[in-house]
Amino acid sequence: MASEYTAEEQYETRQTLYIVRHGVAYHNLPIKVKSKAEDGTNRYTYHHPDKRDPKYIDSKLVLPKAHQQARKAGTRLRKALNESNDGEMVAAKKKLDCVLVSPLSRCLETAYFIMNELQGNHSSLPPPWVCKEELREAFGIHYSDKRSCKSTLQETWPHVQFDPNMKEEDEDWKPDERETFMNLHQRIDNFLLWTSWNQLLTMISEKQNASGDNHKQRTNEKRAEKRQNLLVVSHGVWMECLFRKYYPNILDGGRRVHNCHMFSTDLVCSWTKGLGGSSSGDGSWRCNKISLDGVKFIGKEKA
Repeated sequence: MASEYTAEEQYETRQTLYIVRHGVAYHNLPIKVKSKAEDGTNRYTYHHPDKRDPKYIDSKLVLPKAHQQARKAGTRLRKALNESNDGEMVAAKKKLDCVLVSPLSRCLETAYFIMNELQGNHSSLPPPWVCKEELREAFGIHYSDKRSCKSTLQETWPHVQFDPNMKEEDEDWKPDERETFMNLHQRIDNFLLWTSWNQLLTMISEKQNASGDNHKQRTNEKRAEKRQNLLVVSHGVWMECLFRKYYPNILDGGRRVHNCHMFSTDLVCSWTKGLGGSSSGDGSWRCNKISLDGVKFIGKEKA
């Protein structure tokens, strides 16, 4: 019996992610409550807002505070893009290849202010914006995590590419059921795989378009050096779950992700395409490993 022919094609994708939490929104603001002390003087206490109140639906940013936070985040991002991987300043500024953002309004607004600060008066074309449902906060029960209708978002943000599979109404959000951490972890993995997969397709296309051995070699070298830079605007719980799964050391000492905190990391994925007994060349790609190669906090720690 003839031995089965097996061949594998392997790639590794590497993308630098600049992940930032949205600025302070109305559901983040503590509520000031006035009462009388025993001696008759006024006493003030602060309470967390009740996110089950419908008035917080798709909670917006608090201006001007959130605007200031996002502008500072834009300044930090500009500095990070001017640094090499070892922290040294580079002659050629790195550019963002894409803005990936949650469909909740506070994230879209934060991305808008960050990019305004980053681009300034430059006339260069901005990177494309893509809205991904996988980036949204854990949903259910809290009205602040219920998104607006798709048509409303598209009208407000005409330059953003929304997933064609996104429903008009937020059918995932339930008033009496909170998303499980297991489901949230799956959404995070789906986002990382989607992000890496898009770069993989680009790498495969470049390889197929190359002609001649020398040109192929030069193309492979350039492909190995090329690294996408992506801005990701998401939420606190989403980011903390990401770090706990793939880089828990960044949360040592009970560290939390506060409004407009920014982190940089390299998303590294290993892909293999297996070709079995068939000589037709068909086969399926599989991701063997997802990892974050280092996570760095960008900016000042909260006092």
